[in-house]
Amino acid sequence: MKKARRDVQPADIRKDFARHKDTLVAWSGVVAERKLAPDGKGLGIVIEHHYWDWKEDFGAQMERMFLSPRGEGRFGIMDTVHEGSNDPRYLPVGSMAIVFGTPVQVTAEGLVVLEFQWSITVPKYEFATDFWDYGRNWLEKGDKSDFKALRTF
Repeated sequence: MKKARRDVQPADIRKDFARHKDTLVAWSGVVAERKLAPDGKGLGIVIEHHYWDWKEDFGAQMERMFLSPRGEGRFGIMDTVHEGSNDPRYLPVGSMAIVFGTPVQVTAEGLVVLEFQWSITVPKYEFATDFWDYGRNWLEKGDKSDFKALRTF
């Protein structure tokens, strides 16, 4: 995790794939789709990217991770089918995914495909996308005009 770049986002890959094709990235988002490959050997997972400040809050609230409702579109991974692939706890639709991988393709539709390395699944009750609204300027530069609280505890 320490080697993964959290400052390279999907838009950076779309803009200059050649520059970032060997970059290990760490992205967060919400799982949107899971599909078994036609040959049955791969599991395709599409994730809606959401900005995250990489902080966990262990306060009184149930949620501990606050993703922004904003992000940089969809990205995907292809994982090999393994014993845990059919486990309903393995990156189910609606869960938060923290994904580590290397860009291998940008599709004609703009989907950034990562060579999958590792992931963490966070259940729905442990994260929220309706608490804070922020973008890259707040994350990267601390620009307070790019941050808004949407609700309180």
